[in-house]
Amino acid sequence: MMSLHTLGKELEGGFGSIVFLTYNVALIVFTTMVMMGMVYARVRWIQHKLDRTTASNNAQLQQTYREQQVRLRETSSVGYSAVLFAWMVVSTMERKAPTCPIPFFSDVCFSTYSVPGIPFLKFNVSPIVSLFLAQFIMPRVSFMG
Repeated sequence: MMSLHTLGKELEGGFGSIVFLTYNVALIVFTTMVMMGMVYARVRWIQHKLDRTTASNNAQLQQTYREQQVRLRETSSVGYSAVLFAWMVVSTMERKAPTCPIPFFSDVCFSTYSVPGIPFLKFNVSPIVSLFLAQFIMPRVSFMG
């Protein structure tokens, strides 16, 4: 929630309240669709692996794949973390100064780079570092949603 407060204040001031609200609603829909697409692809991949193991008659492996499929099919998207990640990406792309993703380590900062010849295509490592840091702190948190 602290990220939402910090980023929201910064971005709402830049975009305006109505535009920021519109983007938030659009990002909620878009990130949910992306997560559902990733889960669907994983279910299809497990089904492919299950079809291949049917010929080998390995009952234990088949049961494991079926359990994975059931768990994935019952996946629900609860939370705002994907939208916050999208806003972190937007924020780092818009800043001229380097972004420091790790609190209390102001020496670990990353600049935004653009691809030569394609100035609108930018990249910054900071959101990815934040994502891995959160995964390290909270290992049971889903990477997908």
